[in-house]
Amino acid sequence: MSFTDDDWLSDESVSVGLVDRFTSNGNAIVDSPDGEFILGNMNKSAEGELVWFKRITDIHGMCIEKDHIPDDYTDSHIVDSIQDHSGSKSNPVRDKFGTKNDLLNKKF
Repeated sequence: MSFTDDDWLSDESVSVGLVDRFTSNGNAIVDSPDGEFILGNMNKSAEGELVWFKRITDIHGMCIEKDHIPDDYTDSHIVDSIQDHSGSKSNPVRDKFGTKNDLLNKKF
């Protein structure tokens, strides 16, 4: 198991869950003690695996294990959902967390 930042493990918004399935859009759905979370376009090989993730919203998260995310892993699943519900084309997640590399390297 390879984490993007070991300091995240002490963060209260970090959870562990089982990758239960993938949606028709290719988004991983994780079942955790905190509920189900959408983690986006993770590697298909993660299905059935326990993964660590950062909770971003009540239903969205970002995987923080390098072994389970592709090079093009993004926050688009969160941004698309926010835009669908708000009608806004702004990107509040990216405004708060930055790009993929910023998010994966950020200390909260």
